[in-house]
Amino acid sequence: MRRYRRNSVTTIELTSKRLKAKQVYSILFVILGAALAYFSFDVDDSEKSNVLGVIGGVLIVVFGLIMYLVVKVQIWWHHK
Repeated sequence: MRRYRRNSVTTIELTSKRLKAKQVYSILFVILGAALAYFSFDVDDSEKSNVLGVIGGVLIVVFGLIMYLVVKVQIWWHHK
């Protein structure tokens, strides 16, 4: 007769690698967009390049945040 331990813990990964990769990409978008906006704001060449860099960086950050929220909903919907 087999005896089973009652306190044994079994860990199961519920999130797929595809969704984890999307989550990492979204975080990278936020970081890179923030860096672009920050360093574009500091450039002294011309005001137009500063504004375009800051706007581009902010748009990348917003895209990354939206992507992150969509991935969190996908993880919740499919895996929890």
